[in-house]
This record gives sequence, structure tokens and C-alpha cells, in this order.
Amino acid sequence: MPYYRAYIVGHNGHFNSSKDIIADDDETAITIAERLVNRHDVELWQRDRRLAVLPCNRMMAEPTHEDKPLVLEEMLRPPSFW
Repeated sequence: MPYYRAYIVGHNGHFNSSKDIIADDDETAITIAERLVNRHDVELWQRDRRLAVLPCNRMMAEPTHEDKPLVLEEMLRPPSFW
């Protein structure tokens, strides 16, 4: 069985995480990867071959905490140890 990897793409264009997929063929792998599309785009790869780019609906997506830019005040605030 072929192995695939679905990369979850953050709103900043960088990979946030990945999920391994085992499927019988490309079409099945794409169907499985489509289920991962939520608030982020998904890229499906098999080794060095990109099979699909599955975009999320940007109008419905709200940025998560890691996607929001830091305000200067937050960047300068020392870390809390409490």
C-alpha cells in the first residue's frame, strides 16, 4: 500500500503539522486528505510528488492563536513564570 503525507498549512504559508495516510491509490488518499481541510489548507504529497493542494474556505476560516501576528507589546513582555 502506498504511503502519503498530508501537510496542514498555516495562514502564514508554513506547514503547521502533518498526518500520515495509507491508501490504496491517489484518489483514495485525496478523499482522505479532503477530510482534514478545516480552517487551513492541506497539501497532499507522496514522497517528492505533490498530488493536491486542498484550500480551505478563507471566508469561513478564522486565524488561530499561532496565526495571529504578535503585537509589539506582547513581544516585549517578559515571560510569566506563575
